[in-house]
Amino acid sequence: MSERILMVEDDPAISSMVTDILRLDGFEVKVVADGRNALTALRSDSYVAVLLDVMLPGMDGISIMRAIREDPSTESMIVVMLTAKTDDQTTWEGWKAGCDYFMTKPFDPAELAATLTRLRSPSER
Repeated sequence: MSERILMVEDDPAISSMVTDILRLDGFEVKVVADGRNALTALRSDSYVAVLLDVMLPGMDGISIMRAIREDPSTESMIVVMLTAKTDDQTTWEGWKAGCDYFMTKPFDPAELAATLTRLRSPSER
């Protein structure tokens, strides 16, 4: 059975590309486009990691990140933040909120897959 990843991304082109790449690496990807649906998905199913955009409708990725870390059932989940916002403030907020890795768009999908595989290794966390 493949490992499940939740991708929170409101750009269909990005989510489609990442889904295709990660499926080739053996991951099963579920995509939701906003924070409310992300939190619902995390409560109703199990995932090994979350790929989280920062700029989302309704609830931003930093707020979702905080909610993930505050919930005992998701607090240890791997979270990779993906964003086009490259300013120091956004990056710092992501790290402070507890992300495991921060990637700026555009990013190399192969690097994302390798990062997820590396973060799955207990010695890397």
